[in-house]
Amino acid sequence: MSASMRTAGANRSVWSVYRPRRGAEFVVRAQISTKGEQEHVKSQILAYTAPLDKGRGATLEDARRIETYVDQIEERSSVVRLDDPNVEEELLAGRWKLLYSSEFVPGNAKNPGNAVRPAEFSPVKIGSVMQMIDAKEKRLDNVVDLEVSFSLANILRDRIETPRVIACLGHSYSISGARTMRITYDRTTLQPQGGIFSSWVQSIPELTIPSVLNFLDDSFRSSSFDVVFLDRDLRITRGDRNELRIFISVS
Repeated sequence: MSASMRTAGANRSVWSVYRPRRGAEFVVRAQISTKGEQEHVKSQILAYTAPLDKGRGATLEDARRIETYVDQIEERSSVVRLDDPNVEEELLAGRWKLLYSSEFVPGNAKNPGNAVRPAEFSPVKIGSVMQMIDAKEKRLDNVVDLEVSFSLANILRDRIETPRVIACLGHSYSISGARTMRITYDRTTLQPQGGIFSSWVQSIPELTIPSVLNFLDDSFRSSSFDVVFLDRDLRITRGDRNELRIFISVS
């Protein structure tokens, strides 16, 4: 046998050893394709929701398109496993900023009570909405920045800082099944900031407000939602009152 034939035979034997089986090769390619599609849909969700002011600037057509994007990313993702302690501590826990809520979309059929934009007639403007999740303490707190938009400060806005109140709505939480979170309200704290007497106001300690809800049964103070998508950057939930919420992780 010539040297060239021996070399060709050796090459064929090496390829036969390391060539992946057709089935395995298909699975790998499918996984890469699905991951790529998931990242593409994820980027669409982030880009589309960013300018919508938590949903207050959205139209019904925007809401429908966002629902479609969320359906697509659910189809391309595995089921979230919040019952895995590693997932709860490494992905779920942390600081999350609300990007979009279907509750804020004017005229949304899923939220018929929201027929007008809440900021149009309210003296209080909702600023950023943060959600703090502590996996060890099983706490979920919604921190809302409220700006007083109709006051003396509104007239003198170029001279003084707009008065604000940081409201923290505290909840305990539990996990049911693979991806359902049940939260139970237990307290509200308020921290005034800014305004005419900004330096004095900021020295006021947080105020804990008693709520009539504390005297009601847990069923009146509780709600639940499913985490339908979760990674290190993005969390999407569907609530028991049909609300869709999208959060982005904040370091």
